[in-house]
Amino acid sequence: MDREWLNSLASPLEAFRDLYLVPGGRWLLGFRPDGEVFYYDLESPNYEEKRVLVPAYTKDAGNNDVEISIDIAERLPIRSFKVVQYIDEHGPAGSTKYKGINVWEVTFVFEGKRVAGLKAICLKTIPVDPACDTSMVSISLRNEHFAIAGQHSYPILRQRLQCIYILEWLHIVDGSLDYSRRVLYVDEAQEITEIHLLPNNRVFALSSPWAFVYDFSSLQYTGRTPELHPDHSTLTPPPSVSQHCVHILSTLYSPQLHAIAVPDNLDGTGSSSHLVVKPLIPLPLYEMRKE
Repeated sequence: MDREWLNSLASPLEAFRDLYLVPGGRWLLGFRPDGEVFYYDLESPNYEEKRVLVPAYTKDAGNNDVEISIDIAERLPIRSFKVVQYIDEHGPAGSTKYKGINVWEVTFVFEGKRVAGLKAICLKTIPVDPACDTSMVSISLRNEHFAIAGQHSYPILRQRLQCIYILEWLHIVDGSLDYSRRVLYVDEAQEITEIHLLPNNRVFALSSPWAFVYDFSSLQYTGRTPELHPDHSTLTPPPSVSQHCVHILSTLYSPQLHAIAVPDNLDGTGSSSHLVVKPLIPLPLYEMRKE
């Protein structure tokens, strides 16, 4: 692979915040903190050649916050898939900083009947609510739904509220902040680090060492700022039944990779004691470095 994968000490660089292997094993996607999306064709004789899918559109700052989510069919063959990318640029003081979300559709490039590569088209640009704190922790895209987990800031009161926004991204006017959202209030004791949208209007939330599943089907859309002290009744309880078994990978803050399965007949508590956690493989003891 490219030399930029490793530094002079042969340790992986922070320049690659996320990698994703498309089901089927041919395409390996990579995401840089400057917005660039690239890929490798692992079935090509030139499999080491990096191909740019989306050119960089922010300054190459190693400390940018980057989050990505992939919405892809669960069965082969795959005709296309969507990528949502959030970037919060941390530039020099006083400089213009980019902060936003882009939804890309990735399709195949054909040469005759042969698939020769990938191309990306930007479907939607979604600005981030200025009141949403920079510590946005996770995003998730599934069909028409897009979820954002973060903290809502109240500077005057010096307080923050943790919540999950659920949007119908297809209905958002490109580039507009005036969009309706469902607001899922999360217990302050749950420090959410990762979310995944599930079928049937549910969202999985990881708060290591716990995991929760919430049902947002009964939530109403609103354009208002979330309440600082919501009534306990506004906290959405977990569902009583899970129709599908969904597997999610996580480190659970350990040097071991785990698979978390949301099983059928999930009972009403939705706690990790009713989810299946299976240890997979130990992770390499690399230290991420900047150069």
